Amino acid sequence: MDLSSSSSTMLFSKPRCCIFLLFTCTTLQLLLFRLIEGLTTAPFWSQDVHSSLPFSTYQFSPYLSSLQHSHYEAESAFKAGYAVEETVSRDLVRYDNYTGDVYGIIIDAGSTGTRLSAFRFVKSLRPPYMRLVAECGKHLKPGLSYYAAIPDMVYENVKPLIARALECIPQYLWSKTPLELKATAGLRLLPAYIQERLLDNVKAYLESNSPFVLSHDESISIMEGIDEGLYSWITVNYLLDTLHHKYECDDDLEHEQSFRRMMRKETLKKQTVGTLDLGGGSMQITFVPMYDFTCNNAPKEYLHHVRIFGERLTLYSWSYLGFGLMSARMQMFGFPLETPGEDVQLTNNHLTSPCFHPEVEVKWQHASTDFIVTTPKEAVPDSRFERCYSRAVEIVSLQIHHESEVHKETFYAFSYFYDIAVDAGIIPHVAGGEIKVGVFREKAKQVCDNEKVPDKAFLCMDLSYISALLMDGFGFGEHQDMMLQKKINGVETSWALGAMFHLLNTFHNTSQLELAQRPSYNPDKKSLALRCRS
Repeated sequence: MDLSSSSSTMLFSKPRCCIFLLFTCTTLQLLLFRLIEGLTTAPFWSQDVHSSLPFSTYQFSPYLSSLQHSHYEAESAFKAGYAVEETVSRDLVRYDNYTGDVYGIIIDAGSTGTRLSAFRFVKSLRPPYMRLVAECGKHLKPGLSYYAAIPDMVYENVKPLIARALECIPQYLWSKTPLELKATAGLRLLPAYIQERLLDNVKAYLESNSPFVLSHDESISIMEGIDEGLYSWITVNYLLDTLHHKYECDDDLEHEQSFRRMMRKETLKKQTVGTLDLGGGSMQITFVPMYDFTCNNAPKEYLHHVRIFGERLTLYSWSYLGFGLMSARMQMFGFPLETPGEDVQLTNNHLTSPCFHPEVEVKWQHASTDFIVTTPKEAVPDSRFERCYSRAVEIVSLQIHHESEVHKETFYAFSYFYDIAVDAGIIPHVAGGEIKVGVFREKAKQVCDNEKVPDKAFLCMDLSYISALLMDGFGFGEHQDMMLQKKINGVETSWALGAMFHLLNTFHNTSQLELAQRPSYNPDKKSLALRCRS
């Protein structure tokens, strides 16, 4: 009896023992794999060569470290219609089993300044394949459009940026770092022959004086306005960690399962935020429409089909050329809406507007022209706000599409929205923060009707325009909350990071990485040759 009992116990314990041994072996294998991967990946915090780099790193951010899926591919280069798949293309995942640091450079050639953004990623062989860990930047004024009359001197605008990039990126990776310069509204508004000459001169300078890779013919080019809006939306939602939720809908699923996945889709839509980017020459609005009414009634050119994690999604996005802050000022002064490629000859550099204090005379430069700004003699001081605001409403009411859904969305606003709010004391300089949209109008009235001579002469005009744009143009509610941010988790809120994802995907594919082999950069030499491996 005892032997039988013992035998029975052993018989039943063997499967448990086998399962335990299998589990133990599997666990040990996984731990060993992680250890080997850690040794071969050479984590950036263990590399002394990077310890002195002038990066503001935030690698321990819980947001950035948890981003699993944040990359997209363009269905056609630099055109609307993007796909968010994995953090990187399959070609880059396969390439040479490379792990470690990957860098990329975006130069934003805006209407009022030129900005360098050098991004640093850590690549591994397992998801997330590419993890953003740092951004290094530099901002210069004026923008490329300043050199319209002296295009041969335009290299002065990019030379300091390349010098900064050389400081940010380890020398051994210079020849494997792609660079793109994208000009925005400032150049789009210039005549075509001036655009071409400026960009040709920039390209020639970079090819001769930079070790970084210009991987295709459009590396130095003018960006479409719609791309600005879509790239900015990707940037902000990436940094807020609202793009990593994978979801799908399948008509073949059982009804209950399909319903649950549809609910996950709706949850994602609610988690993403809309973006408002106010530049100098143009402004962009982008969000995910949640209601059929928007999809059915919005102008068709405002709706763009994108693919996120294999699921198609519609984005409402439009770029308003001529409605950036600097271009809007010209409309506020009575000039017509600026149009692309128009060669305007201004015969009078004296501008007047009721938005200015009667004791103020301001020197202002726009589009390489110097202006003197004063208040018209007939202006009544105590009516400055009403007259200024009514002019702003007149401008936006005819051109801006009033979209009823915006008051139900959460929006992040940046660029000049942020800068003017800081100048007006609405938000703190560094932290930014959440405001009520109506605060812009309240502050505009306060500034415009103040009897004291203002420190910032344009503040009345700028606040009036922004408040009219948001409430009378787009239809935001006076009490609606809006986030104003210059940075999220240490990264600039702009289109640059979104554009970087596209650049990495198109550059880091097998053919490009085999061909883009450059000699070591010698700063003393004036030219560099592109050598292709046969």
